Amino acid sequence: MRSSATSAPATELPRTLLVDCYPERMKNKVDYYRQLLAPLTALDVLDYRATGAGTPTRGYDAVVLSGAPVMLTREPAPEGVAAFAAGLALPTLGICFGHQLLGVVNGAAMDRHDFYEGEGRIRVIEPGELFAGMGRELVVCESHAEFLLRESVERTGWEVLADSGDCPVEAMRHRSRLLFGVQFHPERSGETGRRVVENFYRNVVARELSGRKARALERRPPGG
Repeated sequence: MRSSATSAPATELPRTLLVDCYPERMKNKVDYYRQLLAPLTALDVLDYRATGAGTPTRGYDAVVLSGAPVMLTREPAPEGVAAFAAGLALPTLGICFGHQLLGVVNGAAMDRHDFYEGEGRIRVIEPGELFAGMGRELVVCESHAEFLLRESVERTGWEVLADSGDCPVEAMRHRSRLLFGVQFHPERSGETGRRVVENFYRNVVARELSGRKARALERRPPGG
């Protein structure tokens, strides 16, 4: 006997453009991002050398900017990806270099200290969208020798969400645009990193998609 019950339609995943900022010798690191993002979003990967001010983002719901071994206190960011980052209008999450890039192209300043790679503890100042439902002190994976300066970040339109003993801006969000950055590496931070990225998709990307659909319905003519 055939059941009359029907299954609920599958929820369509958002679509993300992951900008791979790594050089050729480090392309394997992108696998960490793929594994982290795969349950949350359909994913296309674009090499940073293919980006520029006119790189299309139509058809995407979010952008993720990866890490990279670029020292922005010593050299400017690659011109193409810098122009791309400066013009982003979609919900965006910058990670390590991507986080720094978002700050720099919007006018923030950088400093450096001794390189550190390993476990670190960050202090959540303002949970916001990224740290909702999480603790005030989190253990994450760090791998960097540079950091954004807090005063310049706040002066150029950002709110600092987390810091640590040797990094004044571990996480930030822009006050008027859907731009977010984390200095640490969620793709290598286990359950903590997974929850941060899940929060980005749940609290930022999904809400923006819902708002976009609501606005489209409001614009629809009566009876259309």
